[in-house]
Amino acid sequence: MINQINDLRQFAMRSAAGAFKVYSEYIHFGEELISGIRELEKIDDLNERKRRFRLRELIMLQKIVVADEAPAMIRLAISFFGGHGIMEDFVSLPRYHRDSLVMELWEGPRSVLLTQIHRDFSRVIDWYSADEFVRDLLEGADASIVEPLATEFLRIMSHESLLVDEEETLKVCRDWEKLSNELFNAYQDQALRELDYSGKPLNFSQSLEKLKNAMENQKVKIIGRNGVIPSHTLTQSKSKQLARARAFDRFLSEE
Repeated sequence: MINQINDLRQFAMRSAAGAFKVYSEYIHFGEELISGIRELEKIDDLNERKRRFRLRELIMLQKIVVADEAPAMIRLAISFFGGHGIMEDFVSLPRYHRDSLVMELWEGPRSVLLTQIHRDFSRVIDWYSADEFVRDLLEGADASIVEPLATEFLRIMSHESLLVDEEETLKVCRDWEKLSNELFNAYQDQALRELDYSGKPLNFSQSLEKLKNAMENQKVKIIGRNGVIPSHTLTQSKSKQLARARAFDRFLSEE
């Protein structure tokens, strides 16, 4: 279980670092997003044009990868609590899981966005090569990480079309699905390294004790220290909070 919690922690840190790095690019341009290819080609400064194009592709890559990984990570978190993990009176994770499934399909499913990225590179081939894009995207990362990704990305982006029903194209599509995660994960990892974050290792027994205290304090706020619930104060919201706190007590008593 400790390994699983560490995996979740790494996922959360990596995802947060990547999200803030993408947003920092948006801030760099004064929070003005010029994402249309035709509009980008009107920009004379080639470096700015390339940087704005990277932001366009990063937004899609982040949506593809985070939305793909989130349901599995939330499902893992739910499993920590056994049967209690699927009870919304106990934890909010089931609602997060439903939301993550919606997010994966809303505003562009994975296959649509992967096709769009491939199409984008066919349109900018005259001024931005696919392998150069990867090297710029992962600037600062080790060459042993960057070069294999750049080579594979160039191969896939050089394929004429992803909309042909034949064996070679279907294989390229599978490779592209896999590479999209690897590429953006490498971007997230680099973002996390750039933060040079050195947090304290998690103390699991201490974290559990803090959680117990927080739940106990929540009950005190709702029912008072004498354990009597004033009926006129028991709103629907408080009823749910109390049910959650009591469910947590039952969960601990079963451990």
